[in-house]
Amino acid sequence: MENQIWNQWAKALVDYLNDQDLSASLIRCQNVFTTTQVKNAILLIQRSAVDARMIFTRKAYLSLADLRLAQEARELIDAGADSTKAYLDEHLEPFGGSEQSELVATIGVYLLDANASVSKCAKLMYVHRNTITYRLQQIASITGFTIGDMPDTMTLYRLAAVIRLVHTASA
Repeated sequence: MENQIWNQWAKALVDYLNDQDLSASLIRCQNVFTTTQVKNAILLIQRSAVDARMIFTRKAYLSLADLRLAQEARELIDAGADSTKAYLDEHLEPFGGSEQSELVATIGVYLLDANASVSKCAKLMYVHRNTITYRLQQIASITGFTIGDMPDTMTLYRLAAVIRLVHTASA
């Protein structure tokens, strides 16, 4: 219930800001109680909010977990071009080595934009929901796990985030 209320509030606030031609990034800081946790959250926001906005382009608000993922992706990229290329080559190899494959695109939209919703992913990709279901089955076959099984799925989240940041930086 709390998430639903938060989502409604966040959407209303974002709609209001958009109506006023104002821009802001809402960041939900859950389980932040001590001054040390507040300080760490502020530092994470300062370091990673811009990258998180590039990764999660369709989210009304970000969470600290979103910011942590953006920080991990940035650290992989900041390790250097050779290191980033090696990371992408290693993780894209099961998908034919291409960032442009339909399966890799589906991973990004499904995990980063559609909140793991087949229907929402299908709508965002302009395909039938059965197409998304089939692609997710193909991904499970290739990777050996079902998307959604943690911590295995974190590898795919990280891959999708790195690809988004690399493409946004080069655009």
